[in-house]
Amino acid sequence: MMGLFGKKQKEKVTLEKQLEEFSAIGIRLNPGITINHLLLSYSREKYESEPYDLLLIMMGVETEDDDPKRISDNVWGLDTECINEDGDYVNIAQNMTKLAGSCLPIEEIQDHVDFDSEVAWLSFKLDGIKYKWDLEWCGDYIDPNILEKFEKLLTKKTTAIKFHHIELGGQSCSFVCMSNDQVKALKKLISFKIT
Repeated sequence: MMGLFGKKQKEKVTLEKQLEEFSAIGIRLNPGITINHLLLSYSREKYESEPYDLLLIMMGVETEDDDPKRISDNVWGLDTECINEDGDYVNIAQNMTKLAGSCLPIEEIQDHVDFDSEVAWLSFKLDGIKYKWDLEWCGDYIDPNILEKFEKLLTKKTTAIKFHHIELGGQSCSFVCMSNDQVKALKKLISFKIT
C-alpha cells in the first residue's frame, strides 16, 4: 500500500514514540510546543500511518496557529523557490545559524536582492571577520551554492557536526545539522534520502 509520499507504508508507530526516537538523536520540540501544535496540521492517524517522514517535515516548519512559532530548531524546512526581496537570504542565514547552534555564531546579517539588476548578495560577521558573498542569480530560487558555503564555514569551526540535506521531493527539502552517528540513526527512521 502506498503512503502520502509515494512510498510503501511503514508499520504504525505512535506519535509519542516517534517524538521520543527523534529526541534521542537530537531532534526535539521547541519549548512551549506540544503534540497539540502538530495536530493542528494533520491528524494523529496521518502521523502514525506515515511514521517519521511526516513528523520530520512538520518539525521543520512553523505552527499553524494565531501566533506561529518554529516547531523545532533542529530541523529546517525549505522551499527553494523563496527569493523575492531583501531579507530572504538573511532568513536563510539565520536558519543555518540556528541549526548549527553555538558552532556558527554569525551576526550583523544583511542581504540585498535586486530583480531588475539580477544581483544578490549576503554579508555577515563571524568571529570578528566580515564576509560578503556575491550570490549566483537564480531568479526566485536560492543560489544552491550558498548551502555549500555555510558547510565550509561550519567545517572551519568544527568537524563534529555538519549540515545534511534531506530530499523531500520537488523543490522542497529539509536540513539538519548533526554528527555522523546521529545521521545514521535518522536514516534508519525515515525513507527520504539524506546527503
